[in-house]
Amino acid sequence: AVVLVIFSYYVIPKFMPLYNAIPGGMPFITSALVSMSNFMTGHPWVMLLILAIPIMIFRKKRDIARSKFMQLLFHKLPGIRSLTRNIYMSRYLRMIGQLSDAGLPVLQQIRILEEASSVKMYKDAWKSVGECIENGISLSEAFASNSDVLPPMVIGNIRAAEAAGDVARAANFLADFYTREVRLGVANVQVFIEPIFIVTIATFVGFLLFGMFLPLFDITKIIA
Repeated sequence: AVVLVIFSYYVIPKFMPLYNAIPGGMPFITSALVSMSNFMTGHPWVMLLILAIPIMIFRKKRDIARSKFMQLLFHKLPGIRSLTRNIYMSRYLRMIGQLSDAGLPVLQQIRILEEASSVKMYKDAWKSVGECIENGISLSEAFASNSDVLPPMVIGNIRAAEAAGDVARAANFLADFYTREVRLGVANVQVFIEPIFIVTIATFVGFLLFGMFLPLFDITKIIA
């Protein structure tokens, strides 16, 4: 945003006398950049808006991340999808372990998870698990009926823990496992995100420079 404002307000106007002297007019890309620059310099509020948008996004990043659209995007994008699932599994299993240690009934634990969930797919899954438990179905079988949301490893471990009578320990173990997976996943995502941002910014700045200096090639041809 800062680069765009600097180019539009300060750099491009410096080249305007050169552009106006080109016979036959400017190339399309340069003409579009000049039009953008003229519009932004003629409407200073646009530049303020461009600078304010990233600040607003940063301040509201939590609300944006919790929106239905972003949650759906997080659960669909390859790479991010598994990381998002691991984050929620870590949170939910940690809650199950803590609530089990506190001695709360299983159905009450599931109702708390349902109320605490802000993602529709998980809220619906916990609601379904709660309904299954109300109908006399075991916790592991209730989990298995929602295998499209809950991973097979969670279902298998809860089934074994339920048979051994130690669901709290299994839930805490799984929560620790998914926490480690989240840390590894975040590190891997950072490895990919940093070069993507660098390439994106470089491409954007390169496009601006290309559009600005493209008329110079026409001037060189005229001189030759």
